[in-house]
Amino acid sequence: MEFVLDQLDVNYWAVLVSGIVAMVIGAVWYGSFAKPWMKGAGLTKKDAEKADPSTYFVSFLAFLLAFYVLAHVAALAEVANVTEGILAGLWMWLGFVATVTGINYLYQQKSLQFYAIDTGYILLVFLVAGGIIGGWPV
Repeated sequence: MEFVLDQLDVNYWAVLVSGIVAMVIGAVWYGSFAKPWMKGAGLTKKDAEKADPSTYFVSFLAFLLAFYVLAHVAALAEVANVTEGILAGLWMWLGFVATVTGINYLYQQKSLQFYAIDTGYILLVFLVAGGIIGGWPV
C-alpha cells in the first residue's frame, strides 16, 4: 500500500507565507497583550527583554511544520477555497491546540486569561494560515 501523503501536493509558498504572517501577527498580538501575558507567564519585563533571540527562529520553524501539516490535511479534505481553508484551520485548532493547551494549563494552574491570550493567538494564525493555504492553489 502506497503512503497517501506522498501523493499530496503542497503549496510551499503558501506554507512559507503563512509562517511569516504568523510571526507578524504574533508581534502585534503579544505587543497588545504584553502585560497580562507576562503576568500569566510569571515573567517580568526584564525577563522578556533577555529572552534568547533563537526562540523566534525556532518558533518560525515550528509554524512552518504546523502549516505544512495543515496543508496536508487541507489536501486530504480537498479544501478548494479560502472559506474551506479557514474551517480546516479552525478544526485543527479546536481538535489539537485548544484541547491540549487547555489540559496543560489546567495542570499548570494557569489563568483563563493567559489561556485565552495564547490560544487566541494560535486560533487567529490557524484561521489565517488556513485561508492562505485554501485560497492559494497548488
